[in-house]
Amino acid sequence: MPDEYIYHEPTGPTFSGPLPEGQYPFSVISVEAGYTSKAGNFVLPVKLAVGSDKVHVYDNPSAGVSGKGAPYDNIAAFLKSIRRNPKNGERADLSEKNLVGARGELMLKVEIAQKGGLIGKPVNKVHFYIWNISEKGLAPAAQGQVDPDNIPF
Repeated sequence: MPDEYIYHEPTGPTFSGPLPEGQYPFSVISVEAGYTSKAGNFVLPVKLAVGSDKVHVYDNPSAGVSGKGAPYDNIAAFLKSIRRNPKNGERADLSEKNLVGARGELMLKVEIAQKGGLIGKPVNKVHFYIWNISEKGLAPAAQGQVDPDNIPF
């Protein structure tokens, strides 16, 4: 029977467009070197494969001070969701070797792209990373994400 198998080129995912808003599993596909934004916040660009269709979603979790002067840390939420967070107060390992392949859960939302090649089209955006699931429901690490280059002053 094995010598009767005939290979046929597989087709790609049939899904197109953004995923509907909701909770999804994800895995980290790539991590770029972190940088400091124009607003002075640290940004960690990541590429994620989301849901069973492995839809690519780009995110830029960041940490710093908001335009209102409040400290925030969406990188901590990302790290905790994939169980790569260090102990409180310790330096995090943000290397590709440590992060690529890690899995977690997140909540997606749909927004209209404001810049880039998809401007004016609906795209997926990470609403928040899920790092704790209890009997009471989800405990998001951050209620929404802050764009480090678009913080109102």
